[in-house]
Amino acid sequence: MGESIYCSVSYVKISKNPIYNLSIAVEGTGFTASEASSYIGNVQAGSGDYYEANLTADAPGTIDGKLILTYEDASGKQFSLERPFTTTVQEMTYDPGMDMPEEPVVEETGLPLAGKIAIGVGAGVVVIVVVVVILKVRRKRRRKAVPDFDEDDDDNVDYDEDNDDDQY
Repeated sequence: MGESIYCSVSYVKISKNPIYNLSIAVEGTGFTASEASSYIGNVQAGSGDYYEANLTADAPGTIDGKLILTYEDASGKQFSLERPFTTTVQEMTYDPGMDMPEEPVVEETGLPLAGKIAIGVGAGVVVIVVVVVILKVRRKRRRKAVPDFDEDDDDNVDYDEDNDDDQY
C-alpha cells in the first residue's frame, strides 16, 4: 500500500503485414491506473515498442487485472488480445525509525574553550614582551648615537655654526 506498481507490456509486429489502430488498455479491480488506455496507432512489420502504466492499490489484498491489446488488420477486421495479471498488495507497516535518519553526533575535537583562551592570552603576553624588548634596544642605540656632553670637559672644541673650520 502507498506505493505504485509498474505494469508494462512490450509488443513487436513480426509478420510481413502492418497492423492498424493499435490501442492498449489496463482493466481490473482493486487498483487505479495512471494511464488506463493508450492509442498507439499503426505498427509496421518488424517494429515494436512498449506500454507502461502505474497502478495504485485501493486496499490491501489481491489485485486482478488484464492488459487488452486491440488492433485491426489490413482489411479492417478488429482483433483483441488479453493478458491477465495478478499481484498481492500488503498493508504498509509503519516503522517510526524510518521517518528521518538521525544526524550523526559529531564530537568536537581539539582544545576546549579555556585552552583556546589561555593560548590567546599567552600569545598576547609574548607580543607585549617582544615590543618592550624592541623598544629598549632602540633606546640603547639612540643613547649611544648621541654624544654625552659633560660640563667638565676641557676640550677646546668650538661648536660655532658659522665657523667651517671646526675642530673636534
